Amino acid sequence: MKEIVKCYENKVFGARKNRFSLYSARLFELWLSPKVLSFGKNQINLFFRSLIRTFELRSKVLSFGKTQINLVFRSLIRTFARRKRKKMNVAVVKYNAGNIYSVIHALQRLGVNPIFTDNPEQLQKADKVLFPGQGEASNAMRYLKEHGLDKVIQDLRNPILGICIGQQLMCRHSQEGDTECLGIFDADVLRFKPQKHEDKVPHMGWNQLSFIQNEELKPLDCGLFKGFSEGEFVYFVHSFYVPICKHTAAITDYILPFSAALHKNNFYATQFHPEKSGSVGERIIKNFLEL
Repeated sequence: MKEIVKCYENKVFGARKNRFSLYSARLFELWLSPKVLSFGKNQINLFFRSLIRTFELRSKVLSFGKTQINLVFRSLIRTFARRKRKKMNVAVVKYNAGNIYSVIHALQRLGVNPIFTDNPEQLQKADKVLFPGQGEASNAMRYLKEHGLDKVIQDLRNPILGICIGQQLMCRHSQEGDTECLGIFDADVLRFKPQKHEDKVPHMGWNQLSFIQNEELKPLDCGLFKGFSEGEFVYFVHSFYVPICKHTAAITDYILPFSAALHKNNFYATQFHPEKSGSVGERIIKNFLEL
């Protein structure tokens, strides 16, 4: 522990004033991460006590400004948040859909190394499950049924997040291929019908989220959007949509208002792609992991 703290001091306080930039903070974070990932509770306490004493003794001498000290602590917070998430058992459902690996890479950027599996036992034991993908509904449901994954997904008790076609397959029925789906959400999936010349299908690109539902429905408290405000932009690619229903957690308007996200008990879903939605999408994935 003393050696790590000493190396930490050399790296942080060896930087001259105004040279400890965001880039330096990131390098420091990468250096520190593998060391603290194995820390126990007592070691974490010792580390932070040493850190506080170091700043108390050296801040005046080194003339670190508020920005530099803030960068150091932000790096530490990210590092220890990564340590917490690393212990989480996260699974991504393996089936015949595309765009799976972009979700896996998004999780890895958050310090999570998920398992990519169609093994029912591994999915049941996972702390969190992600059910992403792009594809065709009837083929996807056929694969899920042939591998017994339909019952596994329906019976999951830990949080599961469906993405894009994952959301659609969690509904009751899809017009795509006249497909009977998992029936988790009591809603049907419909195809967009252009109303004007400029209405293009598929709906592709960035669009805004709204969390105010229509007057007949009560606003739904969904942990995915903790800390969010109206008008956040996310990325969509889809030709089918879920109408607004009692499970609607967020709305987007394209041709007509539709369900951009759904929530029921431990089941969460987004029609948009959080893994392609920049910092907004990263916050959504982080919120899901922290449920």
